[in-house]
Amino acid sequence: MGLALISLGLISGCDSVFYDSEQELFDKDVLALVNGQPIKNSDFQAKKESYLNDFPRLRSLKKEDTKKIASSILDAMINNELMLQEAKKQGISVSDDEFLRLLETTSTYPGGDIKKWFDEASVGINFWRGGLRENLKITKLIDQVIYKNIEISTTQAKQYYEDNKNQFNLPETRRVSHIQLRSKDLVKIVIGELKRGGSFRRMVEAYSLAVDRHNQGDLGFLDRKFLPNIFSKPIFAVKKESGITKPIKTLHGHHIFKIDEILPARQLDFDESWPKIKQILQEKKGAILFDKWMNDLKINAKILLNDQPLSLYDSF
Repeated sequence: MGLALISLGLISGCDSVFYDSEQELFDKDVLALVNGQPIKNSDFQAKKESYLNDFPRLRSLKKEDTKKIASSILDAMINNELMLQEAKKQGISVSDDEFLRLLETTSTYPGGDIKKWFDEASVGINFWRGGLRENLKITKLIDQVIYKNIEISTTQAKQYYEDNKNQFNLPETRRVSHIQLRSKDLVKIVIGELKRGGSFRRMVEAYSLAVDRHNQGDLGFLDRKFLPNIFSKPIFAVKKESGITKPIKTLHGHHIFKIDEILPARQLDFDESWPKIKQILQEKKGAILFDKWMNDLKINAKILLNDQPLSLYDSF
């Protein structure tokens, strides 16, 4: 079984590919060797399955398209192995406390019966947890070698602010309370009470079907672009604070909204925009530095790629 020695550049589309007939892969499950560390086909298949669970429509793609995706997954696995090796060289590790904090906050941890979810997804929970720990280690490495050394000057930030002021416009938002009613008769009762000076919050506590009744109907500040038209138009048509909308009928009942506070649209000043500007410029500089750093890791690495990877291009 032949090997391709990738001496520099990306794995896919690389021009510098050489074949070393004197070396062999010891295990049929091995797709590549990265400085002597194997990338196994079994790990590749698990990674591919996890990816397909996130994007199930990919299972119906044509063969030539799945080959591109498979190649990208393998390339990412090689990159990750290079970075994990570099993290080890630099003494970067992940403590149990750090990992537990990540588990508590990650949005990718499914709720409910976790073991059942992983069984149905054909992805082992230990494989998922291992990947999460590796990702945290890589994040710490990138922060240390890339982002730790990036500095953004006030001059750069102010220039970006002047050139991109439209990014720092705050739209009008409104703090809104909500009541959801079961019938027209209740709508008449509530409207009558409100006209007589009754408390909207008391009406919510007494009659509302919505879950927000436990918070006295308070929905917080709302931006019209995140609301369906059936709600955004009447809410933002109210002229002043303390005003209420006309009843809005939906499949779930009748809704009335009260406008508690109006924050008009405005332009953020430079000081208010500074945290976002700093993040944007750091990410831009970081992306350039990361590409160079990653390319250097590859140039200095010995990557042996199986030229006939087993099951790599199996149908998705």
